[in-house]
Amino acid sequence: MAVYLAVGDHNDRKLGVAGEDSEGVTSGVSFLRSVKTGNGCDLEGKEVIVVGGGNVSMDCARTAIRLGASKVSLFCLENENEMPAHPDEVREGKEEGLYVFNGWGPLSIASEKGRVSEVTFKKCTSVFDEEGRFSPSYDESALMKVHADFVICAIGQALSREVAANDGELVDIRGNVIKAAYSGTTVTPWIFAGGDCTTGPDSVVSGVNRGKEAASSIDRYLGGDGQVIAPKYIAREMSKPIDETPKARETMPTLSPEERRGCFCEVERGFSEEQIAKEAGRCLRCDVLKVSRL
Repeated sequence: MAVYLAVGDHNDRKLGVAGEDSEGVTSGVSFLRSVKTGNGCDLEGKEVIVVGGGNVSMDCARTAIRLGASKVSLFCLENENEMPAHPDEVREGKEEGLYVFNGWGPLSIASEKGRVSEVTFKKCTSVFDEEGRFSPSYDESALMKVHADFVICAIGQALSREVAANDGELVDIRGNVIKAAYSGTTVTPWIFAGGDCTTGPDSVVSGVNRGKEAASSIDRYLGGDGQVIAPKYIAREMSKPIDETPKARETMPTLSPEERRGCFCEVERGFSEEQIAKEAGRCLRCDVLKVSRL
């Protein structure tokens, strides 16, 4: 028998500030889930604050704009060039009317009759220490108070420890992850783990690769040779000479900011046939590589 844990990171990280439990304060993941399932919040005409500087926070902010919020402001600790969010997300968010305030962290959340009314932020002077570890420092004398009808906290995701609530001795949880080798092995020979629960939030591609590595390890543990995917033998040949002249990346056509604000349509329109040909001539030179299976 073998068990593979791929439970992801579905819990929310808390801000750890007073007033966080007020009505109208929610997590980024919960907010996006409610919108996707059709149980979204009524943000029409409301002022929304998003806390966080990653891609999830940008998704929340841009979603709030599409839900009709009168003003959406994003506050994060990082300077713009330090934000973990993709630069295109930040740029497109601003084009849609998002206000971004860099270098501010939440100090407290005020409420009236139990519902959020205001957030106080303190100035962040540095996010990382001299060794590059996350260790924010603040100027407690520099404060900013901002009105809010709704607050979305998107500062990261966390492992649900309930996965090992009654079997803590079988897996080693270090901080926010299950300790596992790249191959998926854990402290218990018949338990394997992979994906976000072992690395923290990461890409789908990384999670799939971890799954493949763990599948190979499980196969060996159960007596196999570890070859769970049939090997492919591929011949590669060049169809024409390679031209190494540097070429600029093609600009992806997108909907206008006005069009984007009013719907959840696909923002990127896709390349034209001519643009595809030009892009294929860059980087890995896909336009000259002919591949066939032996």
